[in-house]
Amino acid sequence: MATAQQIAEVRANTNQLENVEPYTDTFIAGLIDAYGISDAERRVWVSKRNTAADLVSISEGGSSRQMQQVFEHYDAIVKSYGEDDGTTTSRAPRTREITRP
Repeated sequence: MATAQQIAEVRANTNQLENVEPYTDTFIAGLIDAYGISDAERRVWVSKRNTAADLVSISEGGSSRQMQQVFEHYDAIVKSYGEDDGTTTSRAPRTREITRP
């Protein structure tokens, strides 16, 4: 089960500092439990990148905004986590005490 510290780490690394939909503590904890911290972060960034996919550049009234740069920046962050071919699953690392007879 994901700890509060792990949830806080994912929040800090994905700039999702508030416990609001869709990135609630329960949702993030579920991602951590299923995929581990690093892949949970990657999945949040993929989701954010996908919401920015439809942004376009705007020029009006002598000003312009290059909105596609949001997608490009999110995409660079996703790529920094490595490629996901969809065939591997990662789990949170688990350790246990070694007992010797």
